[in-house]
Amino acid sequence: METLNTITDFIKYLRDKEFLSIAGIQTTFLGFEEDLLALYVHNNRIFPVNSNCLLVDKGLWIEVMKKPEYIAKIEEDKISYVWDNIIELFCKDFYDNNLEFGISLTDLEMSMRAMAKEDRFQRRILGKSFFEFLMEVKDIRSRCVLSSSGISYVFLTCPRDEKRENRLSELGARCFVIRGLYPENKTVVGIATEIYEQGHGYSMDAIYYSKDDWTEMDKKDFNELKNNLGFFNKPNIKNERVDEYPQ
Repeated sequence: METLNTITDFIKYLRDKEFLSIAGIQTTFLGFEEDLLALYVHNNRIFPVNSNCLLVDKGLWIEVMKKPEYIAKIEEDKISYVWDNIIELFCKDFYDNNLEFGISLTDLEMSMRAMAKEDRFQRRILGKSFFEFLMEVKDIRSRCVLSSSGISYVFLTCPRDEKRENRLSELGARCFVIRGLYPENKTVVGIATEIYEQGHGYSMDAIYYSKDDWTEMDKKDFNELKNNLGFFNKPNIKNERVDEYPQ
């Protein structure tokens, strides 16, 4: 549970274990469940299926935990908990009845469901991008990150004296533009907050936007928002390779 600590990672492991049985592959244990997990992790999170028998030796998990690339993964994954904290923050505010402005229960639930479906590796990428956007980038108002889950994420920071209704409207418009820019991703989740200032509090807004069809009217509105308001009109596109298990 500590290793597969997102719902997506955990369910995938259970389904892959189920496939072993369905495929008629006999699993023989000399070790324990964690040793089977070690075999799974070491094999790039799939089980070997090129034989009719799988032997799980004792001590595999201890060996995996000692590998430098696994230790490096654990270290790199620390930033992924920024993503977990955002989810927990929104959910806590809901349960404490602290949602003051701009986000409906439907938006909140759908946004959090989408964010919670990201696996640990994607959370590392998203969490790092969000953290760097808040802490290091001062001259960029908004950023978009595309997840391999098929969801686009839009981050927005605004001055502290800017009205939240304006911030929320801009976030929604930017989500709409990103839906048009990347039509393969039909769902967009937006997160907005204030420009970071040490020692000051903050508020957060979230938007869930999902649209299967892209009509001629949508195309017209998309072009107007992108060209007239400049939303992602000339984006600085960055492609970055990230290894789950750094060498």
